[in-house]
Amino acid sequence: MNTGQVPIALLWAVIGIFVLLAGLSAVCHSRSLRLRERALFERILDSINAQVWYLDTSAQISYVNAKAARLLHLTPADVIGRRLSDVFRYWPDLDKWHEEHLEIIRDGKAQLGLVNNLSGDGEPRWASEDRVPVFNRDGKIQGALVFLYDVTPLKRAEMELKIGEERLALALLGGNLGLWDWDVTTDKVFYNQRWAEILGYTREEIEPTLKAWESLVHP
Repeated sequence: MNTGQVPIALLWAVIGIFVLLAGLSAVCHSRSLRLRERALFERILDSINAQVWYLDTSAQISYVNAKAARLLHLTPADVIGRRLSDVFRYWPDLDKWHEEHLEIIRDGKAQLGLVNNLSGDGEPRWASEDRVPVFNRDGKIQGALVFLYDVTPLKRAEMELKIGEERLALALLGGNLGLWDWDVTTDKVFYNQRWAEILGYTREEIEPTLKAWESLVHP
């Protein structure tokens, strides 16, 4: 027997081991990369100033960001596998809401800026909702992201502004007062009907500019 030669079977065995180790290394590297990507993705979602919910193809929760969990005093374990309609019991028409989430996953069309009036605790609140389908690399829908924003301060400000405008309109009408307002940034001027009537015109006969107003002022 020539002891200086390595048996062919042993060579193939060593090559096989190297191939196996290389494959395992590639798998571990790929898994590590996916884990790092997921961790980065979750950090990004946690930094968003909104509640972020990821729904699977059955519209069940499979991820919740830190802001949502903190606001609702819940842990991910409390909500994973449940519906959003199970978590937000005060949301109007819960069954319809769940069906709308399923519709996003079926149709793959985003729905943005949906404002809902919430009053579960007796005090009116508003939430804006964005629903965005999520696709995999093959273009198939694998779930949906739901973003919820508390827009209560904005809605209250809009309501207060509307009330103020209504009060001003009533005061002008009750006092039979004329009003003009000049926007210095656009040089546009607003006149109400009474202001034009005081000068003997209609609103349509006066251009909405400062120059037109100046031409009517007595020198």
